[in-house]
Amino acid sequence: GIDGRSSSGRGWACAPPHQISLMSEVSGALQRAAPKIVGDDKIAVAMRKYDKDDNGTFDVLEVRNIVTDVLSLKQKNQMLCKGALALVVFVLVMLGGMLGLSFVAIEATKESHVKSDGLMVGTSGQIVQTDIAESDYPFWGLAALEPETLGRIHTVNVAIE
Repeated sequence: GIDGRSSSGRGWACAPPHQISLMSEVSGALQRAAPKIVGDDKIAVAMRKYDKDDNGTFDVLEVRNIVTDVLSLKQKNQMLCKGALALVVFVLVMLGGMLGLSFVAIEATKESHVKSDGLMVGTSGQIVQTDIAESDYPFWGLAALEPETLGRIHTVNVAIE
């Protein structure tokens, strides 16, 4: 490797015994001098989580763990977004169904319908017949009626008994 260790990371490659001692001392000094992760903020806590050997640096395995977690969180986020979209579509479909059902219920409970030619028909399709409203009042009682009521009167029949 770059630091003089073998690619397996277990020992020094191609170094004479007297240099192994010197390299070990230098390596230990560098690790002791490496910056430690300080602070209690969210970033420092996350960094400590991934710095498994607590040496203040990230090796390839530690970076690999970080990337794996980030990709996993990204996938979970995408799944949550798809789930939220599915819920919104479901709610809209349900609201549309309720609106349609309301219109069907209103039409079903009507006792009469007006056709395009102006005829009113019942639920069986027969024409609905209407009649004139009649009211009996004493002759002198007409003077007590409101002017609006008097204005709606079309015919007055007087019967003397």
